Amino acid sequence: MDAKSIAVLEFPKIVDRLAGLCGSAGGRALAQDLAPSSDVDEVRRRQAATAEAKALSRIKPHFRMGQAPDVDQSLLAASRSAVLPTVEILEVATLLRTARHTRNQIAPLSRELPQLARVAQRIADFTPLIHEIEATIDERGEVPDDASPALAEARDRVRTVQERLERQLERTLRHAVSEGVAQESLITERDGRYVIPIKAEQRGSMPSVVHDVSASGATLFVEPLAVVELGNRLREARREEQREVERILRALCQSIGEEAGAIRAAIRCLSQIDLAQAKARLAAELDAPLPAEDDNLNWLSGEPTGLVLHSARHPLLTGEVVPISTALTSDARCVLITGPNTGGKTVALKTVGLLCLMAQAGLPVPAETGTRMPVFSDIYADIGDEQSIEQSLSTFSAHMTNIIRIVEAAGPRTLVLLDELGAGTDPGEGAALARSLLEEFLELDTMVVATTHHGELKVFAHATDGVINASAEFDTVSLQPTYRLLMGTPGRSNALAIAQRLGMPERVLNRARDGAETDAASMEQLLGELQRERDAIADQVRAERIAREEAEAIRTSLAERRDAIDAERDAMLARTERVMEDELAALRRTASATLKQLERERSRERAEELADLRAEEGRERLQRVRRERANQRRRRSSERREKTALDPDRLSAGDFIYLRGLPEPGEVLTSVEDGALDVQLGALRTRVRVEQIERLAPAAATRSEGSRPLRGMGVTVANALKPPVDPGSKIDLRGRITDDALPMVDSFLDVAYRAGQTRLEVVHGKGTGALRRAVRDLLRKHPLVTTFESAEPKQGGDGVTIVTLVS
Repeated sequence: MDAKSIAVLEFPKIVDRLAGLCGSAGGRALAQDLAPSSDVDEVRRRQAATAEAKALSRIKPHFRMGQAPDVDQSLLAASRSAVLPTVEILEVATLLRTARHTRNQIAPLSRELPQLARVAQRIADFTPLIHEIEATIDERGEVPDDASPALAEARDRVRTVQERLERQLERTLRHAVSEGVAQESLITERDGRYVIPIKAEQRGSMPSVVHDVSASGATLFVEPLAVVELGNRLREARREEQREVERILRALCQSIGEEAGAIRAAIRCLSQIDLAQAKARLAAELDAPLPAEDDNLNWLSGEPTGLVLHSARHPLLTGEVVPISTALTSDARCVLITGPNTGGKTVALKTVGLLCLMAQAGLPVPAETGTRMPVFSDIYADIGDEQSIEQSLSTFSAHMTNIIRIVEAAGPRTLVLLDELGAGTDPGEGAALARSLLEEFLELDTMVVATTHHGELKVFAHATDGVINASAEFDTVSLQPTYRLLMGTPGRSNALAIAQRLGMPERVLNRARDGAETDAASMEQLLGELQRERDAIADQVRAERIAREEAEAIRTSLAERRDAIDAERDAMLARTERVMEDELAALRRTASATLKQLERERSRERAEELADLRAEEGRERLQRVRRERANQRRRRSSERREKTALDPDRLSAGDFIYLRGLPEPGEVLTSVEDGALDVQLGALRTRVRVEQIERLAPAAATRSEGSRPLRGMGVTVANALKPPVDPGSKIDLRGRITDDALPMVDSFLDVAYRAGQTRLEVVHGKGTGALRRAVRDLLRKHPLVTTFESAEPKQGGDGVTIVTLVS
């Protein structure tokens, strides 16, 4: 873009302000190199980065990029195998930590901040190098002892030799003081050698090497010969220590040099992010709404179809700035601003040009929503007094030279800003030349904003298509400019009014009014009439707007009232409908209850008869079943006794026998004593009467002791533990798992039934309730169980189940 126009519009001052908001040398360099772009895509990219930086300050309000020292020279030296001072290495570490912090904070935000996140993602991971530096150099810039085993050993030797040397020196010094050779007990250093001060006249009293003399010559700093060898050893130990430190730092600098390219790339990325954040800070200082955080950048156009500034403010003005609004369209590509001096015409001209430059540089724009800005290929400005004594140019000549250059370069995508067009020469010729220039720019399809005092140009703008008048407003009552830009109305110069405000004598003003040219007076009178007509039209428009607003308010009030009436009517209908539905439902419930009551009364007698009949039939059926089962048991017992004769006295341990009611044999454990013996039934050991023995089991019916099936369980219990059983009425399952307990309960029920028991206790405990549920599920399906229930609280409550067997 045109460098001269950029300088005239004071864009470098904005750049300097932006650079001052950067936190790094790289960011400041990018800011100083910033220039407006004429490429639409590049402008959009820059503005998108600024919008993302504003969003970053909201998403992460506490994020600060941190220090980014300038380490270019250090990287160059490290890449050339130089050993850097520890201070410079620490600066590199600071930069790397800043890079890591910035990458970790911004890189994950690719959805919210796609452009800045891509920049952050290009920063390499320097964590290994950071750890290497931190392990090699401490915060004071010193290499610690543990940087390497060799350094630890070297420093141990230095400390050992130094301690021996100091002890020897202290003994020598005490002796010298006692002999009057030394004046004070002081050990110091000269040229890396430990020395003691002695009197000059006592030089021969102590064999030593003189390393320094006091300014007065009265004191000699000497190294006693007794410690010279230790001093040599100390110096050698220190040299060895320094060589190891240098070796460690050289290896570290080599690592830095190997990463120099990646570090420089990270610096470039940090500089871009720093510049973006500086733009966001500038936006906050200027209170600039554009670009917005979630801006789709529709206010930027690639074609110069229109330039609209809404409540735009000049960014370099301080205090309470009066915003301006202006518009150039395809139908009105030229705006001609007239009005008094000091009224703000030039400021308006510079505001238009500077904001366009800032927008195309990607900087925030202090203008409100509704602003539309095209991307110009170039912006030209002719503003101010360019008189040059060296070049023998008058003000008019200088302006003409610049305008000729602008006319030759102007085109459809350029913006031209002309201040005081046609000034500096004969008013008639100047006005004619200005009119011709404006016509030329219109033919070139260039957008133009110009200021002038020529009355003829006001008429020209009023009568020419594509040109629109504008004026810098002037308060004729206070005789003060308001600095507002009024579109569509030409302005008056108000020269006499301004002179009066500044204190011009009234007699001079009266002669001026009398001597004013008739045409000029007529022009001013015409402008005054136009102003009055404009004010009248504005008053009429304002009255019409107020009337429309009042009518709209009445219409809105009536609509709200109608809506309220409709809503109340709907609510009343809804309430009535709900009441009727409730009443109907109540009537239905009453009728249904009445019918059910009648039905119950009619069928009660019949139901009682049927119940009695069915109960009697059930009792008879149960008796028949019981008799049939008893007969079957007697027949089977007789048949078995016939098949197998049993002599109880001949039974011995190891025999297998069948007990009445059990389908599986049990193993005899003891011989018969007092008419009873012990039998192992699966996992259950019990004592049975001889009368309960049905028959001796044949050899084929016996099973191995390690595996016996139990009736009704469908499982095989192998080598189960014997439960604590009271053969009379109780079994204790506490501490058993479900798979062990259920077979025990099944066997217990069989034995108890054969023993003639009818009421049993199963102790399973409360716990989680899992064992209780499993036991009761078994009882519910067991053919020998009629009922079961929890015991009384005193007997164990839910931890004990009372079982009733069939009789």
